[in-house]
Amino acid sequence: MILALIGMAGAAVAFLWGGTLALTGFLLAVGVGGIGAAALAGTSWVVGRLMAAQATPKVGTTIIVLAAFVKFPLLVAAWYVAKGQGRAAEVGFVGGILLVYFALVGWAATRNGARP
Repeated sequence: MILALIGMAGAAVAFLWGGTLALTGFLLAVGVGGIGAAALAGTSWVVGRLMAAQATPKVGTTIIVLAAFVKFPLLVAAWYVAKGQGRAAEVGFVGGILLVYFALVGWAATRNGARP
């Protein structure tokens, strides 16, 4: 719930700062960042299950690297879309990516069982 509120506040700030272009860049980044976060969660879950089944560490490493090879080009393509819209969209995009990944770190740090 709190993450949704922070996201809405971020969208409002992007819109107030740079209008619809900044909001477009922000929402593009949140979408792509959300896909990246979901990919990270999914690969972590799969690797955890494989390790519990005594799979070799090579398998887990391969899955994580393949996920990064899929995620990174998507992020770069989204950046070029935002860059083509103008400076306000670029700044909104960077703000959206920062928001997603800071929220991901905050979520991981506050989970039950998280170690300092």
